[in-house]
Amino acid sequence: MYGYVNGFPSKINGQTSDTLAQVIKPVDGVGRFDGSKFADIGEIRANHPGVICISTSKKGAIGGFQIIPEEHSHDNEMKESWIKSQWMILKSLNGHCIAGSFPLFSGLIRPGDKVYYSKDGKDWLTFPDLEGKQDDALAKIGMKYLRISLSEIDQ
Repeated sequence: MYGYVNGFPSKINGQTSDTLAQVIKPVDGVGRFDGSKFADIGEIRANHPGVICISTSKKGAIGGFQIIPEEHSHDNEMKESWIKSQWMILKSLNGHCIAGSFPLFSGLIRPGDKVYYSKDGKDWLTFPDLEGKQDDALAKIGMKYLRISLSEIDQ
């Protein structure tokens, strides 16, 4: 079975189309996340209870951005995520903790899943090669939405 997690408007107080979470801090740039060298452009590099990491650079190079749950953004090592442009922060719509929760931060999204962006929510584009730290790289390409195309799910 194949599926999509759609939406993630990259704007203040935007809600996902599936009403899974609310974007409370948008992502505008890419950064030097070391693990991104293990994934290709537009691939999920990692998904665990505190992060979805997306590579925007070729395999072997470093560049990407992260989506994190609000709970993780308050940890001491992540406080800069509120200031720096390389993180999108999501908040639960129902007040429950989304860190480590299905479907975003557990059990569905996998390394290697493809990620696309859109300027209008209709036309889905592949990411250009965005390496290193570029604080406004995603804003410059007009990214407003993300689509994660899920790999085949084991039944």
